[in-house]
Amino acid sequence: MRDQMEKVVGGSASPEFIAMIRELVVKSDPNPDLLRTDRVIAYHSGSRYNVEVELLLPRHLAVDAAHDLGLRVQDRIEDLPDVERAYVHVC
Repeated sequence: MRDQMEKVVGGSASPEFIAMIRELVVKSDPNPDLLRTDRVIAYHSGSRYNVEVELLLPRHLAVDAAHDLGLRVQDRIEDLPDVERAYVHVC
């Protein structure tokens, strides 16, 4: 019962799940030196998770490249079976 209550009220994901998301983000780009995650949070939205990621990118990266990278990360996270929706913020 308590487990279900956590899911209904938006309980946080486990540290292992968040670590897995961080690893997935880094592997989303052929040049992993470009990607740093500032913040990753995941919380229940029913039985699945909403995930929010903040990516820190180098200043020299063009806007279109940053946009494409953000979409690629979002798509990879949303492909996970436990994820309802991903929000990727590019800074």
